[in-house]
Amino acid sequence: MACLYADINKALDELDRIGQSIRQVDARLLDPDTFAPGDIESDMSAGDVLFAMFYGALGAVFASSGKIRDLLEHVHEDASIKNPKTPLGKLLHHFQDDIDTVVSADTGRIFTDRNNERISPRFHRVMRGHDPFSIRSDNPFLVLTRQHGLIKGIVQVFRHLAGDTFSRQGLVLPFHSFFDYAQDGKLGNWLVTITEQVSGQGKVDALSAFNHLFTIHMQDILTQGLTWALCKAHIGMNGIRDEVRATQFRFTAYSTCFFTHAVIGMARQGGVPYLHWPAFGMMMREFYRLFRLNYGQIRELERRTAAIVEANIKLERQVFATGASLVSWEDGRGYIGELERQDRLFADLVDFMDRED
Repeated sequence: MACLYADINKALDELDRIGQSIRQVDARLLDPDTFAPGDIESDMSAGDVLFAMFYGALGAVFASSGKIRDLLEHVHEDASIKNPKTPLGKLLHHFQDDIDTVVSADTGRIFTDRNNERISPRFHRVMRGHDPFSIRSDNPFLVLTRQHGLIKGIVQVFRHLAGDTFSRQGLVLPFHSFFDYAQDGKLGNWLVTITEQVSGQGKVDALSAFNHLFTIHMQDILTQGLTWALCKAHIGMNGIRDEVRATQFRFTAYSTCFFTHAVIGMARQGGVPYLHWPAFGMMMREFYRLFRLNYGQIRELERRTAAIVEANIKLERQVFATGASLVSWEDGRGYIGELERQDRLFADLVDFMDRED
């Protein structure tokens, strides 16, 4: 009799432990902290998309404004004369720097290329002296330190290149000197060649097309700053703490700015786009950030899934262990005999209780 009660109690205890394990697994699956809202990639709301596109389009419109371009051109003109009149012109002063022109014994100052051959002023910035990464003798740090001395020359490089971003032509993209090539004894540059081919199809002036394809303008930098400020204000005012959502918002705004600016250029230049390099750089930065955030969340989900699978395996082993402790019979007669034995034990218990009464 005591053995029967012990078996029954043991079986009940095992079932109770299994039930507790199941409830623990269910609790982990249903626990909101397991998949917190910030841990799962969230989509922007419709309002977010509209505002992000509006901010980007607004930046593109300002980047394409002729009035802003003329205003900044005046700054460059003032910085290029012998005696600037404005504080900004004095700050960016670069009158007769040797990276623009060199002294000729016959005709005064002239424009030359990296091979010291005389050229027209149209593409003088791409052909000499304006690539800080140039590995040739026209590197602006080498040229201006020879002209102005070490410290003043280094400072003058930044003043000159920053001042050129205010001009209508803009500052040629870094590393442009690596696109040089020689043909018939003359120096050429693939960026210029590509522009001439593209502009020839659209009947647009090659210099104007080049200035919008392969140069950086202060106008673009300022409008990108405007787009960035609008995005930051929107994210702050709307309490967006989810970094994935915030990154999606900025990426949408920057990409809208870049592509809208390009479309405006195509409409104005017969199919040749404006390239907004600051917006492109920030767009690629947010794209990389979005990829990294999503990859991190995927790894976290994999880790949590593996933990749940491990818990399920342990529960399965516990169930099998419980089943192994139960008595099993080879055929049905064994189970019938066990039932008959339990009936006799129960009848004996009843008789015993009756005799006690």
